[in-house]
Amino acid sequence: QLDPKTGWVVAGHGVLQPRVTPSLPIGSQSSLFQWAFSGPNGLDPYTFAVSDVYQDFFDEGSFVGKGIYDIDAFERALDKRIPENSILSHDLLEGTFARAALASDVEVVEEFPSRYDVELSRQHRWVRGDWQLLPWIFGFGSSRKTTIKKLHLPALGRWKMIDNLRRSLSAPALLLSLLCGWLLPPAAAMRWTLFLFAVIAVPPLLPIVTGILPTRRGFSRRSHLRNLARDTLLALTQLLFTISFLARVAYLSLDAIVRTLFRVFCSGRHLLEWVTFAQSAYTKRGGSYRALAFQLLGSFAFAGVAATVIHLQAPDSISTGAPFLALWAFSPLIARWASQSPKTE
Repeated sequence: QLDPKTGWVVAGHGVLQPRVTPSLPIGSQSSLFQWAFSGPNGLDPYTFAVSDVYQDFFDEGSFVGKGIYDIDAFERALDKRIPENSILSHDLLEGTFARAALASDVEVVEEFPSRYDVELSRQHRWVRGDWQLLPWIFGFGSSRKTTIKKLHLPALGRWKMIDNLRRSLSAPALLLSLLCGWLLPPAAAMRWTLFLFAVIAVPPLLPIVTGILPTRRGFSRRSHLRNLARDTLLALTQLLFTISFLARVAYLSLDAIVRTLFRVFCSGRHLLEWVTFAQSAYTKRGGSYRALAFQLLGSFAFAGVAATVIHLQAPDSISTGAPFLALWAFSPLIARWASQSPKTE
């Protein structure tokens, strides 16, 4: 049911969005990075059925670009709604007007990048797309190519977009918090670092804690302990990679935000710039050694400057941040090593 005044879908759903889960790492293209972050999905759609807060509380999920949609309702809800050549991440915006629903018992399996640089490029594009929606969030701006004078948006859709902006700022905020914490006296720096480490560690380690005791019968103790050890290794690998890549993710998030703000409010160009997953995945594996050298130069420069400032301001706290700084300095090498495919006979 569409609102005759605004054209939004106000009852029912114009789009059915299935769960999207990464495929299992298989074949010669798999890597340690892909194994760590793709997870054991795609085995049993009933075992891995998930819930969504927006769907449960508001009867409205989030459209991520794959689904079944009512063509007529979709066209009517989006007709002359979005100015031409202005929106990169259009899925969430379209799902807001067409009112998407999450069909958690339907699953679409897609490939997860085996190389970290490919995943980073994808995340960079997503952040740019999220920040291009600022005019929609604040409800200002118009276009000659649309009859909509104001870029109005339902309140729930606006909140989802703000939440995406918050997520894109989490890595820079966490990095800044760590750096500022190491300027404190040693005891306070250690407590602050342990707190922030717990913030990073809780998401991957929480399933391990809840899975210590078996929830179903019929499994031997040996099998349960073997699975628990495998999941623990997976969680620790995720934790190591998350900390190692924190500075790089923070830098690229800020780069994407600054680029987008300049393009949206100043130049108005390159708003739809992107590289497809298939194209970036089949470029030279791991990049050139020259690119790796520049990445190492930047990571060592950042770690060196940070260590110098900490040593000058709080020399007794440098030991607290030294492990983090070392991982950030060598993060390009860690990323290249984790993206290597296993050799096959």
